[in-house]
Amino acid sequence: GLTLGVTAQQVSDAAQQPPVTFRLEVNYVEVDAVVTDENGNFVDDLTLEDFEILEDGEAQDVSAFSLVNIPVARAERALFSADPLEPDVSTNERPFDGRVFVLLLDDLHTTAERTNQTKVAAREFIERHLGANDLASVFFTSGRSDGSQGFTGNRRLLLAAVDKFLGQGVRSSVLTRNDTFFRRLGDRDGTERVIDELDNERGLKARGALGTLRELSEWLSGVRGRRKAVVFLSQGIDYDIYDVINSPYASTIASEVKRTIAAATQANVALYTLDPRGIATIGSDVAEAVFINDDASTGTQTGIRADGLRYNLRLAQDSLQIMADETGGMAFINSNDLSSAYTRIVEDNSAYYVLGYYPTNDRRDGRFRDIEVRVTRPGLVVRSRNGYLAPRGRDDEPELMEAEGASEALREVMTNPLPVSGLSLRVAAAPFLGERPKSSVAVMVELDGGNLTFAERDGLFVDTIELSLTIVDDEGKIAGGESQSLGLELQPETHESVSRHGLKVVSRFDLEPGRYQVRVASHETGGGRSGSILYDLE
Repeated sequence: GLTLGVTAQQVSDAAQQPPVTFRLEVNYVEVDAVVTDENGNFVDDLTLEDFEILEDGEAQDVSAFSLVNIPVARAERALFSADPLEPDVSTNERPFDGRVFVLLLDDLHTTAERTNQTKVAAREFIERHLGANDLASVFFTSGRSDGSQGFTGNRRLLLAAVDKFLGQGVRSSVLTRNDTFFRRLGDRDGTERVIDELDNERGLKARGALGTLRELSEWLSGVRGRRKAVVFLSQGIDYDIYDVINSPYASTIASEVKRTIAAATQANVALYTLDPRGIATIGSDVAEAVFINDDASTGTQTGIRADGLRYNLRLAQDSLQIMADETGGMAFINSNDLSSAYTRIVEDNSAYYVLGYYPTNDRRDGRFRDIEVRVTRPGLVVRSRNGYLAPRGRDDEPELMEAEGASEALREVMTNPLPVSGLSLRVAAAPFLGERPKSSVAVMVELDGGNLTFAERDGLFVDTIELSLTIVDDEGKIAGGESQSLGLELQPETHESVSRHGLKVVSRFDLEPGRYQVRVASHETGGGRSGSILYDLE
């Protein structure tokens, strides 16, 4: 094959990449529909003619239709080992045919003593319910990037991200106010209302978690043709949005919840909410309740009530239930059966129909639009999301990776959150001893020569290949990269060699010891094919 050495030119970050369709149009609406018979079995032989979609009661013209029926594949395991084999070469030769999961761990609302419960719950999903053909990522609501993990099928990397989780949630507002009451008992008459000294922090954490959920939805909006599931492991948002007098953030957080649901419905993201505490949700708080200065029994006006613990719990659980219901997901609350919950989540993302349309009402008025999916075949049950909030105002231009002179085709795969098949790529990396403390890392990108379409001109075989490579560290910062346009004018014998053995592009980067993700995107002019790939590097 032909090997090219190229010079690194640093570029800015890319969002990560899918094999499904990428669409830039904002007014395009996509709906997932699960159709079952009277026995609850999925019906997999329907055609486009069997479906009708109504938006606000008006029939819509379905412009995209597909059936997704994903088997659960077993991970290949090494001999005498319980761990899956980790390939040292990543390839997009096989189109992505799995499920898409984002594990969002709510460190902002998980108290420190509940940290391990959340880790155990997340690990169970990864170890027992993630298929070998699935892609998953791990993020924290605090937005910390040093522990997050982008899309990968590598369970070891996903588990390593989970292990970095640390709850930083605050105590219940009831217990916090009770602490304040006894600490200041000598400075007051013990009858006036006690404020929640952590209210500001509580409100900021609620807004932070909801903001992260919105960012994830916007990030996933580039994925079309596949159901997108955010598995939200959280104790719930316990801020009292109904007490506008004593809770300064009440109206703001209520509005933030609506915005978060709107972002998820616009991006067709389903939220599967799960309280990892299970049935023992109040736990040690109940034991402390006996020491609460309950104004119901003392006749004071402190606002501290022992039954407030259950009220706060209900607030938190209601937030999880509402977000799941409004986005077409499921809520798993007050249950210790994690396995059944995860099985239902996997099944819900394994078999469904995808229907897309451009709504006849294209006004960007921010109003809710009802969606009803029907099938003409009698005796069948359809389950789909019931609507979405239309976008409001002028659409923002998508943030694209800075690659000077890059074509629109290359930019599209650069902004896609999952690997894209089409132009076949293979990527491998090897660290060598460099100038300490750095290593000199060789990154090789190989393009399948059979995918390249050359034009014959003046006895030469001509094609142009655009290649973008970005290396991102575990804090989400760019550690290196390059953007190249390779103009190929090959002699017949060289063309024959490239067609048989492929084209290899080798680059070297000096990197500090650590964990990185290499993101490669490419487009070739001759056949118009594009592809992208992710490679995890330590």
